[in-house]
Parts: sequence; C-alpha cells; structure tokens
Amino acid sequence: MWLFFLAVAALAYPCKFTASDGTVYDLSKFERDIPDYEADAMDYVYRVNICGDTAKLCNGEAGIGTQWFYNGNCVSVIARQGPTPPILTKALDGTITLSYTNGDNCHNGPRKVNYIFHCSKGDTKIGLAEESTVCLYEFDVYSKDACFGKPVVVQSKTRYFYYILGVILMYFVLGWGYNKYQDKELGVVEAIPHSERALDCISNLLDKARGTSK
Repeated sequence: MWLFFLAVAALAYPCKFTASDGTVYDLSKFERDIPDYEADAMDYVYRVNICGDTAKLCNGEAGIGTQWFYNGNCVSVIARQGPTPPILTKALDGTITLSYTNGDNCHNGPRKVNYIFHCSKGDTKIGLAEESTVCLYEFDVYSKDACFGKPVVVQSKTRYFYYILGVILMYFVLGWGYNKYQDKELGVVEAIPHSERALDCISNLLDKARGTSK
C-alpha cells in the first residue's frame, strides 16, 4: 500500500519551484480540474493547465497545454510535463515565469509554453495567447494568488486629473472663440467665459501663493 502512494507521489506534477535567489513558490493553487483554462488567439483556442494536464485530451493525448481549431478539432499538444521538467525564472521586477517544454514537434524543435504571472485583484484568469516566437506560446496569468507578497498595482488617478483639466481648458477655449465670434469688439480677457469669476479665482490663488511664500 505504501509503495502505491509513493508511486503516485512520484508521478504527481511538481508545484513548488525555487527561483535563482532561493525564493520558493508554491503554484498548487493554479491547478485546474474542470473546466480547463481557455485562451483565445486569432485562429485557435488554447486549453491549458498549470501543475497538471488539461481535462480535455488532444487526440487522446494528455498535455499541460493544447491547441484547438474553433471547429473543435485538436491541432497539437503544445507542452507536456516531461521528460524535461518545468523551469521557473524570476525577473528583476519580481515577475515569475513558468516554462514547460516537451510539446509536439515543430520545425525548430518541440513546442514550448511560458506562463507569466501577474498580481491582480481577482480570481485566476488567462490572457490572450501570444506566439511570441514560432512554436513558443506565452500566456499571461492574472490572479490574486500571483501577488506572492507584492502589493496589488492600482491604476493611477493621474490620468483622470489630466482628463478633467483637458475638459476645462477645452470649455474655455471654445467659449472664448464663440464669444469673439458673437462680438468681435470684445477684448482677449473679456471674451473668456465667466471672465470675472475666472480672474477672481486666479487672483485668489495668487494671493494664497504669496501668503504661503512669506
């Protein structure tokens, strides 16, 4: 009985990987049972898994990742668990990439898969498939489980500030042009929409600036 469990453990796919800096990453949370992760591309659908085979076989064969036509026919197995074990690499910014090889033959060797992990707020999702080079398929993995202690990157609010500022400037520019069109005798300042309030606001801001500089 113990020999049976040892054999199963030996056949189990590894889900813990050690980066070059010694950090250990447990990716077992990313293993999917049913359904498989799916990623779209222009001509194909990809069914993939992490730390385990896909539930749907490709022409009767198991694999970490498989490539399908939209009509439901499988094209190829793009990565398998072995015999070459998967490799985890870590970039300078902390982003980790898990690489599987051993896919079906391609013109330049076996097909390969890279999973690139990104910290996000939601549950695990796979981005669009990209064939960055021929027979190398890359999938962005977005997940709260991919943060590994890193803070979630929140979208900056700076662009909203510039958007509002742009709308205000457009209002004054268009308003100035319209007022000049209606009355060509108006001066440059007089043609500014709500010029009195605008000048008062600018004057108050300048007064406050002078006060703080004293």
